[in-house]
Amino acid sequence: MALVMVENEFTPAKSAEQFMEVDEGLNGCLQARDIRWVRSYLSADGSRSVCCFEAPDAHTVRDAFRRANAPFIKIWTALELVP
Repeated sequence: MALVMVENEFTPAKSAEQFMEVDEGLNGCLQARDIRWVRSYLSADGSRSVCCFEAPDAHTVRDAFRRANAPFIKIWTALELVP
């Protein structure tokens, strides 16, 4: 499995509560493609987020987001660097 990052921007900004309200359509698309959420980061002002998933590849995550009509700016594969 690969680590896949999803970047997003929000206008207007979202609160942490609004950000955590995950659309059920996206959850279903993620589960159907064997994608597991790892963690998310929301900027202090609520205008940007980065989410990390374990998935077969970035294309699979991109497909899940598109099918669920979930917004994203960039989706890319990452390497975990451990000190």
